[in-house]
Amino acid sequence: MTIMKPSVLLPLTGIAALGLGWGGFELYFAPRILPGVQAAGVQVGGLTVPEASAKLEATRLKAPVVRVTAGQQSTNVNATELGWRADYAVTAQAAYTIGRDGDLIENIGKRFAGEKTVPLTAKVDPKTFQNRLETLAKPFEIAPKSAAIVLIDGKYVVRNDVTGRGLDFSSAIKEFAQNPSLTSLELKVTDIPAATKRVDLEPLAAQANAMLRPLSLQYTPLGAKKILTRSLTTTEVADLFFVQKQGLMVDEKAVAGVLNRIANAFDQSASSARYVRVAGQLTKRASRDGYALDTAAAQKLVSSAVLRPETVSIALPVTVSKPKIGDANLPSVSSLKLIATGYTSFYGSSRARVANVSIAAGKLDGYVVPAGEQFSFNDAVGEISAETGFVEGLVISAGRTTKGVGGGVCQASTTTFNALYKAGLPILERNQHSYKVHYYDDVAGRDAAVYYGSLDLRMQNDTPGPLLVRASTKGSTMTVQVYGVPDGRKVNLSTPRVLSRTPAPPAVTEFNASLPVGARTQVDWAVDGSVVTAARTVTTASGQSKTDVLTTRYRPWRAVYQVGPARARPAVIPAAVISPAPSKPITSSPASAKPPVRVTPPSSSQ
Repeated sequence: MTIMKPSVLLPLTGIAALGLGWGGFELYFAPRILPGVQAAGVQVGGLTVPEASAKLEATRLKAPVVRVTAGQQSTNVNATELGWRADYAVTAQAAYTIGRDGDLIENIGKRFAGEKTVPLTAKVDPKTFQNRLETLAKPFEIAPKSAAIVLIDGKYVVRNDVTGRGLDFSSAIKEFAQNPSLTSLELKVTDIPAATKRVDLEPLAAQANAMLRPLSLQYTPLGAKKILTRSLTTTEVADLFFVQKQGLMVDEKAVAGVLNRIANAFDQSASSARYVRVAGQLTKRASRDGYALDTAAAQKLVSSAVLRPETVSIALPVTVSKPKIGDANLPSVSSLKLIATGYTSFYGSSRARVANVSIAAGKLDGYVVPAGEQFSFNDAVGEISAETGFVEGLVISAGRTTKGVGGGVCQASTTTFNALYKAGLPILERNQHSYKVHYYDDVAGRDAAVYYGSLDLRMQNDTPGPLLVRASTKGSTMTVQVYGVPDGRKVNLSTPRVLSRTPAPPAVTEFNASLPVGARTQVDWAVDGSVVTAARTVTTASGQSKTDVLTTRYRPWRAVYQVGPARARPAVIPAAVISPAPSKPITSSPASAKPPVRVTPPSSSQ
């Protein structure tokens, strides 16, 4: 047997011990991070990857501050606002690879190199990053503005274009996503040119300015002694066309607006010769031609001239209309004979109603109906409004009494109807009142409701000559006389007959909070309904007779009372409490006075 020398045995023993020690080290640290390793400044040596990840997360490492720069401006932002999030698991894994990612000699060197460190690994959410950058970039960005042509002090000028400023987010997002440890980011500034440059519009502005000049629009009726003129300023002419990139274009709507205003100012309807009262005597009022702008032809004429700067004056086309009765066709008053007369009483009417009856009579007096033409009450009296002199009084609208302009005008239309009815004229339009109005008791079944623009009284003049209507009031009686050329006809009126009656409905009491405490007032009066007929026989000079019958159906009408709040306590009274009708009307006016009535539906100027 060979026995080794002690000098050889000792080195071999050391090597074996070293090998055993190295093997134990490798075995222990196989699942652990090598000693001395730091991650983001935190000691993680000897820990497993999950343990190191948990330790890093528990340490609550601060996110870096990123300086975001755009041009000459910058701001500091916490990285978490940019979508930055620490990735502790990846960081711990990077720490574990220290001393294990090279060859044997290199790894041994790293293991004995003292402290080893890895940076904190992070990740970035691109969407959050972009949203935050866009918010930060708003103060830096400038939207481009195109040049524009504007009208200032009657002249077109070009407003300068403005170059915009934008920021390039894409490269910054990519850079930060690849290296989340960055503490500074620069956003590239880019210029955004305006879509329309000043130089592009200057020729167009010069062209538009060449169109600006005063323009005279002459309203020239054929044969008129006076020419009416509407002069447009340069600013008004500028309103007649658009300035667009494609060029100048006429604004047809603006042209129509100017022409409509001219028509409203200068147009006039033809007016027939008629009789008017002067110092208590009837005298002739001369006829007048009518003028109307031919708006369709004028539109074409003006539109074609707006963009022709050499045109400074335009003669507008105007049509002329002749009156139905010329001065020569109106006979003298003395040559006309009284044909028929109508009377009605308006006793007990309010002051407002009396005023409206008198105003209507004055407008009606002297009206002439040419032979073969129609009589229209609304044409003869004109519009019923405060502007035409009528006043506000009580009327009935939608089945209730309320205030309205023109209460009492139906007194004039009813009186006129009875006069023309007695004259034997054919009826073209006659509207009854919805219930029997006591002012017309003497002519029951022959009342005539009117409402300007809706209800009219129209009758045909079938006499051989013109008819003159005379209207007047005296005391509480209205009189209408019809003068004309007699043709031998005779008219016989029968006494109106009441065929049936319907009692008025029970009275209604309503609560009205606007009335004084304890007050009670009547606002509508009970009237029985009825069916009334009136017959007329007209016999011509040759002996031919014709009978017509008017049938009028009046509705029953209920009384309505209103009461104010109770004295002792505020009573809540239903909107309609049925109560017996009182024996006498409760009103501040005389018992015979009742409010003027207006047909509903439809409405009428009672």
